Amino acid sequence: MMIRKISTLTATVIFAAASVYSQAVSFSSPVPWTTQRNDTIIARAQIDTAQIKKKSIFMTLSLFSNGKKSTLSSKTFKISDYAGEFSFGRINRNLVGGRDFLQIDWSIPGGQMKGTIAPVGIVNLDKVKKSEPVKAIAAASGATPAALVSAVKDENFQKAGKIEFATAWNKEALFIVLKKNQEPGAVQFSLDGKSGKNAFVSYPDRFISYTPANDSLAAFHFTRDLKDNVIRYASEKWQTEITKEVTGDKVVIRVPWYDTGVVPFEERSIGFGVFAVDQKEKVTASVPEGAQAFIPGTWGNLVLQK
Repeated sequence: MMIRKISTLTATVIFAAASVYSQAVSFSSPVPWTTQRNDTIIARAQIDTAQIKKKSIFMTLSLFSNGKKSTLSSKTFKISDYAGEFSFGRINRNLVGGRDFLQIDWSIPGGQMKGTIAPVGIVNLDKVKKSEPVKAIAAASGATPAALVSAVKDENFQKAGKIEFATAWNKEALFIVLKKNQEPGAVQFSLDGKSGKNAFVSYPDRFISYTPANDSLAAFHFTRDLKDNVIRYASEKWQTEITKEVTGDKVVIRVPWYDTGVVPFEERSIGFGVFAVDQKEKVTASVPEGAQAFIPGTWGNLVLQK
């Protein structure tokens, strides 16, 4: 599906002169795949000042966006203590993630010690567009697909483009109820069980894709590979006992909780995004509006109702 084939940019940590560097400079923050909650970028490190003759460190903060690198700030910081804190100040960006990332390059003037810290993302939750949560109605234990279809009312359905869906839950499973149609493309449901609101998709995030035209279902998650300043998301089959059943004009998808790692209870909130995808694998609509498939921090929430 759409999200399986997308590649996006990132960088990795590169260490030069490892034996000397590892003893002289050790960064504790940020670390690769970090999600910051504001746009003030600060790097923190433990430093062996005895090994750094010029008592300074040169650092550059860059943004990779749409395949292009732009330098946001370059500074030479003086070193006076074994604990260093190096601030680039604010960069006036509230959302950096998915295909975009920040990178910090550092070097010790006159020496061989240098390195790169990336990817670093930002999801400022105070600035991300707020949305109403998707509400999963409570269903009886052991409810059949037919019973679920009867329990879900018209007012429980929401739209992602022309796809209409509703959700329900009991102690055994999460249920997604879809109105049947023959729309081309697919609908993808994204689950962030810990509701971490991160800048980058990670292995624990789960994805369910349904294609109405051929009534097919797929479940997957991703590994991340860093190479040559590019992150490649490789999809892996999510081994599950997810099932699908057609009942009248509805399709009921059953997702066992034990497959998700989520412990269900009333009023629990789960990160949840819904994406309508056309035949060219382009996102045409989402719930919440404006959500980005590779940035869980832009997804909404699914709340398990009483």
